[in-house]
Amino acid sequence: MKAFPFSRFVPNLLTLTALCAGLSSIKFALVGRWEAAVTLVFVAMILDGMDGRVARLLNSASKLGAELDSLADFCNFGVVPGILVYLFSLKNLGVVGWPIVLFYTLCMVLRLARFNTLLDQPMGNYFIGVSAPFGALLSLTPLMLYFQFDYMLRPAFYGGWIFCVACALVSRVPTFSLKKGTVARPWILPLFVGAVVFVAMMISAPWLMLSLLSLIYVASIPFSMRLYKKQES
Repeated sequence: MKAFPFSRFVPNLLTLTALCAGLSSIKFALVGRWEAAVTLVFVAMILDGMDGRVARLLNSASKLGAELDSLADFCNFGVVPGILVYLFSLKNLGVVGWPIVLFYTLCMVLRLARFNTLLDQPMGNYFIGVSAPFGALLSLTPLMLYFQFDYMLRPAFYGGWIFCVACALVSRVPTFSLKKGTVARPWILPLFVGAVVFVAMMISAPWLMLSLLSLIYVASIPFSMRLYKKQES
């Protein structure tokens, strides 16, 4: 019987663990443990960022792993955030709430499908449209603001926000990609210090810092559009 090294399965185990975290998020949402539910989505995000890098590091990338990763992303960043926002607020919109969730989820699967078709057409330091993890982050930002400030926004705001995020997912707007970005030598130390400060602040005020991260990401989009246009000209 042919034996396979354990390292070959590590990336897939990370992907499946991320999927379990995402699905467990729904369970916590159903019993009203909202902070735990959102935390598990971010656990899934962290594991999603690790599996591909671990696969390349261990030289264990596979077609199965790529398919698993795409399916897990759809669940963790498309299905789960939509259900969380629906249970938290959109259910109060009556017949309008669920179609908004469906629209967001369909836009996420279209965004992931488009990403898979563009793998052979590298975009350098850019994505086309908002990336799946940041789409999930943006969709959950109103919940995080509630956790931080204990202020409940109207369901209509949640509906409009999720609709805008969904449109951004399938848009043609170029957004920065952190996967292939490079850092000039003079910026290495400031970025390292900034990362340390961010992690320290995450410990004391995680929801505020994640909401701030969402704001920074949205604010970066005009700059990514301008730089991409300059690069293409």
